[in-house]
Amino acid sequence: PDFYNRSNSSPALFNRCVIDWFGDWPHEALIQVAADFTKNIEISPDAFASAKGLEEPQARNDRLANTMVAFHERVDDVNVQLRKMTQKYNYITPRDFLDFINHFIGLLGEKREEVLEQQRHIDGGLKKLKETETQVNELQQGLAAKEKDLTQKNKQAEEKMTMMVKGQGEAEEKKTHSMKLSGQLKEQAVVIAEKQDKIQKEIAEVEPALEAAKKAVSGVNKASLDELRILQKPPEGVKIAMEAVT
Repeated sequence: PDFYNRSNSSPALFNRCVIDWFGDWPHEALIQVAADFTKNIEISPDAFASAKGLEEPQARNDRLANTMVAFHERVDDVNVQLRKMTQKYNYITPRDFLDFINHFIGLLGEKREEVLEQQRHIDGGLKKLKETETQVNELQQGLAAKEKDLTQKNKQAEEKMTMMVKGQGEAEEKKTHSMKLSGQLKEQAVVIAEKQDKIQKEIAEVEPALEAAKKAVSGVNKASLDELRILQKPPEGVKIAMEAVT
């Protein structure tokens, strides 16, 4: 009825136009068209509530075509009910079915591109995390090697410090012993000086008697000495004098 009213209100427009009239398509034709338009769409089994009997790609594409046709026919049934209730009718033609298929394909491509973009973003993030993990592992390995080297250096430094402390202790001990020995030497030097003074005094005291004895001995001639030697039992005084001379 709407086409009839429009053709009567604008006859010049319709006289210069070629009208392609789409009649109602049968159920089998709708399925064939939907299947032909969606045959290149890749559908995974998890896209369906139940994947039973949908192991093959062709089976999944057939299920999609049947679902789209079911939607289209359901909308047509609702329009029939609407016309009965409100006396208002929305025309549903095969062109609407083709628009529905094209819109579905376009929306699917758009959403798929969004998912792929998100996947690329996630892959980039995972790659960056992997690179960061590798860098962290390398830094940890380097840190472990440096910690090992630092531990060894600290051990060597502690050993050297221990040796220095020990050497310092030995040096202090030697210094103390040296100072003690120096004190003892000073004391011994004092004692030696005292003994030397005492000996010098004693020598000074006996030196006159020694000189007198030298003079007395110098006056004894060889003949007197020979006479004394032949004495088998010299007097006690002579014996003492000879022991001093010999």
